[in-house]
Parts: sequence; C-alpha cells; structure tokens
Amino acid sequence: MNDLGEGRGRAAAARLLDVAGPDMYLRNPFRVTGLATGATGRQVRERRQLVLSALAAGAAARVGDTRLPVPTPPSADDLRAAFDRLDKTEFRLVDELFWWWGEPGGCGCAEVTHRLHDEAVAAHAEVLDLEGIPGSASALKADKWAVAARAWASALLREEMWAHLEHRVAALADRRLDKSTVDGIRGSIAHALLAPQVALAATSGEPGRVAKALERWEFDRATLDDARNAAAAHSYDQVELLCAELAGWLEDGRVDETVDRIFKELVPAASRLDQLVPHGRFRRSAVARNRVAVVVNNTGLVLMEVPAEAKGARVERLLTEAEGLAVDDDTKTVVRNNQELWRTERSLVAATGSATPWNAVNTLLAEHKYLSAMPLLLKIRDVAKDPLSRRSIQGTLNDIRAIRAAGRGRDRSPVAGNVMAVAFCVASIGVLGVLLGLVFEPGPGSAIVVGVLAPVVLAFVYTDWFMSRPMQITNGGGAACLLAAIGFDFVLAYLADMGSVPHAGVVFVFALFYARPIGRALARRWDDR
Repeated sequence: MNDLGEGRGRAAAARLLDVAGPDMYLRNPFRVTGLATGATGRQVRERRQLVLSALAAGAAARVGDTRLPVPTPPSADDLRAAFDRLDKTEFRLVDELFWWWGEPGGCGCAEVTHRLHDEAVAAHAEVLDLEGIPGSASALKADKWAVAARAWASALLREEMWAHLEHRVAALADRRLDKSTVDGIRGSIAHALLAPQVALAATSGEPGRVAKALERWEFDRATLDDARNAAAAHSYDQVELLCAELAGWLEDGRVDETVDRIFKELVPAASRLDQLVPHGRFRRSAVARNRVAVVVNNTGLVLMEVPAEAKGARVERLLTEAEGLAVDDDTKTVVRNNQELWRTERSLVAATGSATPWNAVNTLLAEHKYLSAMPLLLKIRDVAKDPLSRRSIQGTLNDIRAIRAAGRGRDRSPVAGNVMAVAFCVASIGVLGVLLGLVFEPGPGSAIVVGVLAPVVLAFVYTDWFMSRPMQITNGGGAACLLAAIGFDFVLAYLADMGSVPHAGVVFVFALFYARPIGRALARRWDDR
C-alpha cells in the first residue's frame, strides 16, 4: 500500500471511530430519514426535498426507520443534518456499515452475509437504546450485550462483509474512496464496536456491569484491555489527583477535611477504578490502588495522634479500608502493623483511662513522678504484644527501680509511696516478733530468723504489684496505714511478748543494709516470671 492508500485508510479509521459512540445508531442518518443504505444520490435528494418541504408547510412528514424507529421523532434540524451527512460519501460509507443492508442486490453477496450483518446491527442498536432508558434492568442489559457481541462475531466471520463494502465504494463513485478505505475500516472495527461501551463505562452509575460486558466480545485480550483502559482514563486521573491533593492536605494539618474527602471521594473513586480495570489484571490499576491505600493508611496514623474522643471509629475505619486497598506485600505489612498498633493503643486507653497513655508516661517521668508512672507502664507492658516493645517497656521499668534504689532525684509522685512500704514492714515486724516469741526467747536464734526473713519482706515491697497498688494510695491513706501498723505492733506486743516485737524491730533495721539489695533481686526474679 502506498502513502496515499495509507492516508485514506487512516482517515477512514478516524471517521469510523468518530461515529462510534453510545448514540451511533440513534444518530444514524439512515435510521433518521428512513432511507435504505443502497439509496442512490437522486433518491436521497428527492427524499430530502419531499420531507423538508412538508415540514416547512407545517405538514407531517413520514420519516424514520420502520423496523427500528428512533425513540423520539427527529426535528427539522435533525433531518437536515442527516440528509447533509448522506451527501458526504466518505461518512456515508461508515453509516452504511451500521445500518440495514437488506436483501443482496448487485453486490453479489450471499443472503446469509446480509442477514448476519443486519442481525448484529439490530442487536447492537437495541442494547444501546436500552442503555439510554433510565431504570432499565441490569440483567436484561447484560443479556442484550451478550447477544450483540455474539451477533457481531458471527457477522465478522463472513469475508463477504468486506467485499460488500468494496462494492459500495465502487457504487458511491468517489475518487477519495478505494480499497484502502475499506482496509482502514476493517482494521479499526473492533475498537469501533467497543467504543460505545467504553464511553458508557466511563460515565455510567454501573461501571462494573458495563465494563464486564466488554468481556463478551470475541476480540483479543489486548484489544479488550485497551478498551478497559480507555474507559478508566478519567478514573485514573481522578484517583491520582485526589491522592496528591489529600496528601498535601494531610501535611498541612487538615486532618478532618482529609478524612471526609477520603470516604466521600477517594474511596469511591478507587472502587470505580477497580471495577473498570481490576487491579489483579492491570498493573497501573494496582499501583494506583496501592497509592490510595498509602494515603488512607497515613491519614489513619496522623489521626491516631490527634487527641479526640470521637476519633476511634474513624481510625478503625481508615485502617480497615487501607488493608482492603493495599496491593503489595510491604504495604499490607505496614497497614497490619498499624492496625496492631491501634488496637494496642485502644487497649491502653481502656486499661489506663488516658487518651494518650505514652504521653502521660513521658510527662510523669519528666516531672520525676516515677511511682505514678509505674501503673501506666505495667499496663502498657501487659497490652503490648511485640517482644521489642515489651523489652523497651521493661527497660524503662528497670530504670525507674534503679533511680529509686540509688535515691537519685527525689520521687515527686503525689502518692503514699515509701510510707506504705514502711507501714508494711512495721506490720511485718510485729507479726514476726509474735511468731518468734512463741518459739524463741529474744536472742541470737530469733535474730537469725528475722535476718533471714527480712529480705523476703522487702522483696514483696519491691514487687511491681506493691509499687503499682499499695504505694499508689494517697498520702493521707499512707499515713493512716502507718499509724495503724504501729498501733497493730503495740497491740501484738501487749497481748503476746513485750520483748519479742522490739527485738524483731531492732534486728530488722540492722538487716536493712543487706536485705534491700537481696529483696530487690528477689522481687526482680519474681516479676520476670
């Protein structure tokens, strides 16, 4: 084929694709005027004069196809445009392809060729008319698309169909048309037949249904994929634009607005895109979907840091949405880790009563309120499932114990603290004194027993439980407990042995020099279990 032929082929293909659309049959000039595709130029002119004259005189003119009339009677302007188009032979050839050929005449075609072609036109025109009717049943449209696709597949198998077009080129006697014109139409017929659905899928309220109907056509996979990508072109742009815009909003601190637009715009846009081009089949769709997941996940993370009572449901929804959108394994892992982090935070909030548990801990530590931080840290450790996080929390607990043991930085916690430790030790001394007084006279034997048991008493004082429970009562409560312990000892001494309780107390005080480190070690071993 020479350059002139290639040019004619490209021009014919362009005209074909220009016609192809949801209204390709609705606007077909043969359907509008009621003329046959084999009408001569003279017949077209006579029909034009008759119809337009009648309209000008205010009389009714019989127009339109009788087999498949247009849903709405054409206006005078519609009729003029249709007749004008039939005068342009290069466009007329395309319009003939998409209307009835009727019984074979001088073309030499077999009857079956024209019949199959006309059945394909009828099925295609009917389903496109149905798509234009609001509220028509989706199942019916799906069936009609299947019928149209099968009908065109049967028609296109007939080589005579292209011979008929070549015959029509000769009959139209236009020097701008030749065999290369037919070749151009033939090379683009698949895209032209899919074009109406491409346009419908791009704007339909049921993009998935329309896109799925594309799969009914018996064209190669590349052609069908091109059609889906064409239908999704606007959705691709919309998703990419929204992702960029919302990421910027998030950086600017417009968190609430970002969340609202994610659910109102971004997620629906991502859903529409996936219906048009499923991410499991289209790489670009998968990349776009994963980007949406990242934006949604990042928004959830930022929202987690916002101190708001009502954020819980939104964070949960964002992370759940991000998990469903994530495509690649790395993104899925990140989202799942963030979900676990969020569940941990929610458990901490429930356990600690603080909306920001870690912030509360850090504030208490900075204010040297170590004892007050202990209960929160223990609850955080109990909730945390990640081994690394648990080790980090345990390290902080150990640091608190070391600071308290070394006496560095007076603990400013507004709790009883060591007063409760003293109260427990005083009560323990009374009990030990009475028990030992029943066995020993105050002397070396009872001193040894008190010396051995003193670290055990102190070990209990240094346990996590004691520091996070009894030591946390108010200063007034601690003072009351200490007075009660002293009174308890006096009562025991009075009722039992006046010498054994003071003796146990003196030994206990001297034992503190070695009982403290031993008690701390025992408490650590107990807590580690």
